Amino acid sequence: MKSFNLLFLLSFALLFTACSEEFDGGQNQIVAVQIDLDVENSLGTRAISDGTGATQLMWAVFDADGNLIIKKSVKDNIAGLLSEEGYSMSISLAKGKTYQVAFWAQSADCSFYNVSDDMKVTIDYAGINNDESRDAFCATTEPFVVKNNTVVSVVLKRPFAQINVGAFPYDVEYAKETGLNVVKSSATIKGVPNVLNILDGSVEGQVDVNYTLS
Repeated sequence: MKSFNLLFLLSFALLFTACSEEFDGGQNQIVAVQIDLDVENSLGTRAISDGTGATQLMWAVFDADGNLIIKKSVKDNIAGLLSEEGYSMSISLAKGKTYQVAFWAQSADCSFYNVSDDMKVTIDYAGINNDESRDAFCATTEPFVVKNNTVVSVVLKRPFAQINVGAFPYDVEYAKETGLNVVKSSATIKGVPNVLNILDGSVEGQVDVNYTLS
């Protein structure tokens, strides 16, 4: 009789477990999502850098409503990111849920950017601007639903524009033709945003950027 009761209880437990899994649709399961990262082909969009110094990768995970789910993580020495093969990584996420992942890549030696846990980048424009370590890349995945064997591809792009001031010999020659003898040059750009939200691409802040005499 005791053996029968034990068998009945085990059968009931197995049945309850099966019903529970069917009820939640497997959404409580955690699965590994593969993310393949690549960098845009137009690395020549900056004259001062080839981008190979951006070997520090940061990322954070958000839900479908843009709420932070997993705060910023950092991984150094991502040498493959700028290679033809690109770089692949995996993140453990809940099956059946919708996510977005925001990425930022920079040089580990760079001190011009402060990246918060929710992937907002505060930019320091002070100092030398044509500095190799300033080169950076960012991207946010399209919203994706986690399923078995989910693979997400994303292409990182440069978030900054390059401004050339008196950078070419013919600029100086043109100045001489007008009677000016240019020895040094400087520039001020007003109202430049200094905070970039990687998740939605929006910007904040308004500062004046001064390029000193050089």
